[in-house]
Formats: sequence, structure tokens, C-alpha cells
Amino acid sequence: MSYGSGKWSFLSSLSHFDYGDLKMGKNKGQESYLRKTYQTTENGTDLQVANPDPLLQVGSGYDQLNLMQKIRFKASEETTWDYGFHYSKSTDIPRYDRLIEKREGNLRFARWNYGPQIWMMNTVKLTHSSASNWFDQVKVILAHQLFEESRINRRFGQADEFDRREKVNAASLNVDFLKNFKGESYLTYGLESVFNKVNSEARVTDVVLNQITSTSARYPNSEWASIAAYGSFHSKISDNLQFQSAIRYNYTGLSATSPTTRISFRCHLINLQTIIIQLPEISA
Repeated sequence: MSYGSGKWSFLSSLSHFDYGDLKMGKNKGQESYLRKTYQTTENGTDLQVANPDPLLQVGSGYDQLNLMQKIRFKASEETTWDYGFHYSKSTDIPRYDRLIEKREGNLRFARWNYGPQIWMMNTVKLTHSSASNWFDQVKVILAHQLFEESRINRRFGQADEFDRREKVNAASLNVDFLKNFKGESYLTYGLESVFNKVNSEARVTDVVLNQITSTSARYPNSEWASIAAYGSFHSKISDNLQFQSAIRYNYTGLSATSPTTRISFRCHLINLQTIIIQLPEISA
């Protein structure tokens, strides 16, 4: 749905997907892909149930919700503000190849799911055009993203259910400048900063006694940061000769902590590149 009036415009979107269990073709493929039995739990007891249609991959379906909202405000002929919101969330996504694993003829897992996968982003962009000695246009983009995922598994007939969960917060800032010169020459330059924070945790739930205890996480908790400055110059020397030169400085830092180890890493990188492009002459 979109709407615009005067200086304001809006764009909204909502979608929901219901992915049912997959069904194999009649040519089947490998015998091990058939779903002759599937898992279920009744009154706290894990059961193997015969599947009346082995071609139906019971336990492979999931749902997903997507939301989007964009807003634009034209403050003046030179200045525009844009806001964007994105959100996506799934239900548990079964890992089918694990669910059909067997040992000595019995299913190995009562549950093996990727937990709800969540992605959310908020972003604000300012675009300003104004001829000056330093730039003709500047864009400033500020964004935040949240990622969340987990792995949940429990062996068939056992009480301990493992839930390992990861959450990433990512913030970024970009400032881009554009300066035009005579002819078709122009200069772009700017700054970029990115910060990621990773939190990893894990727990074990006794599904019989309903008791929760902590266990080892999949990844260490960590922080990652990157700061960069860059510039690029483009020039059309003639109809069939173009020149381009670019330079970028990047600083990267990483700090990670686990129950037994702490890691710290720093890196500086400077990259300079110059390209001259000879275009072929094209006759009429």
C-alpha cells in the first residue's frame, strides 16, 4: 500500500507465508530420503509413528512473516529524509536431514529445529544537494540491524533439550560526498563506521522435570568494529580514454571472550588503486 501527499509519502507492505510439508516426486531418489516414520511426543513420551504417505516429508514446513514500512519527507527542494523499517520472523524451521537420521533402525532425534529466525532493521537517510566548494551532494545513512537465531535439539527418548541462541546487534554510519567538476569529472569521498556485538548463550531444559541449566555456548561473546575513510576520482580524458583512482583506509578491531579464552585483534589496511581505461573506437 502506498500513499503520497505534499511533502510526505508512505509505502507499507505485509506478507505471510505458510510453507507446508514438502512432498517428494514419485521417482523418490535415494531410499533414505523417504519419510516412512516420523517423531511425535504424547504425554511426555517420544513415539515413532508410521507415515501413511512416505513421500510426504513430515516436519519440513514452517511459517514466515515479513513487514516493511518506508517514509519519505521532502523538507525542501535540496533536502530529503527517508526512514525505513524492515522486520522478518519465522517459526521454528525443522532441519529435515537430522530428523530422518536413524541409528540401529530408530530415529536419532525427537527434535532438531532452527529456532525462530528474526531480522529487524531501522534506517534513516538524509540527502542534501547544495553546490559548495566541498560537495554538491551529501548522503548520511544511519542504520541498526538485529539478527537472532537458535538451534534446538533433543535426542529421541532423552529428556535433555539443548537450546543454543545467538543475537547480533549491528550499527552502521555512512557519510558520502559527491563533488562534480568541469566536463564529466567527479570526486566521491566519505566515511564509514560499522559496529557488531555478538551475544551467544545456551541452556539445557529437562523436558520431564522442567528444569533449566546453563551449558556451553556455540560462539564466544564478541565485539567487532570497523572504521574507514575513502575517496575516488573519475575523469573522462577523451571520448575513448577514462581515468579512475581510488584510495581507502580501513581499521578493524575484534574482541572476543569465552569462559576460558579472551582474544583481541587489530588491523590497519590502506588500499590504493588507479585504472586507465582505453575504450575502442567505434566507426559508423
